[in-house]
Amino acid sequence: VFDPLGIADPAKLVCRLLMREIIPRQGEDDPHGVRALGYWKTIPDVFDQQWNKMVNTCKEIADSDLKITRPLYPRAHGMPIQQQLPAFADASDLALAHVSYLRTVTEDGSIHVAFINGNTKVPQKDMSIKGQISIPRLELNAARNLAQDILQIEHELDIPNLQPTVFYTDSLDTLAWIQNDSPKDTPKRYEMSRITYIRKVSNPNQWHYIPTAHNPADFGTRPISVKELKASP
Repeated sequence: VFDPLGIADPAKLVCRLLMREIIPRQGEDDPHGVRALGYWKTIPDVFDQQWNKMVNTCKEIADSDLKITRPLYPRAHGMPIQQQLPAFADASDLALAHVSYLRTVTEDGSIHVAFINGNTKVPQKDMSIKGQISIPRLELNAARNLAQDILQIEHELDIPNLQPTVFYTDSLDTLAWIQNDSPKDTPKRYEMSRITYIRKVSNPNQWHYIPTAHNPADFGTRPISVKELKASP
């Protein structure tokens, strides 16, 4: 499925989760002996149900009328007088996700919001602590990925007088890491490298809290159907 903007990423998460199971990363366990299989060998039967679900999901995406409006704002309302990127990050034990929009205020006072980009990734093994998934680490990585993506988006949009991006996360741990200059407990090297990058490409004051129920990036942290995706913000 060709989807460079990540419009269907939440629905495609089931595909990424299956690929992670079929092709373990370097250093990860390989309980089904997949690495020993030849190129033309079939995958183990244990994956049949997941494989069929992945194929059906891809067909649903291809056959759906999933689409977004291409103009960033309607011309009939006049020229833009203010534009800003609201950007959202979230994570779960299954996936890291972020999504960004462009908010435009036009000459007649109307407000228009356009989808810009979405992204969903499955977590890597180093995001765990002593073998246990660390949700705070996952949330911090989602924020780091978002900050990196926004840096590229701001450059490519090249909008004159673009207002500073507003970042949102539903993780209080992530906000504390980003905004606290003198934390009680010094972050470990893993966290510090990501905090440093986020502070390098954004200002801590740009980061804000948003409840999970209002965070559009939450849709990318779990597999959902194409129908659910079309009904999402």
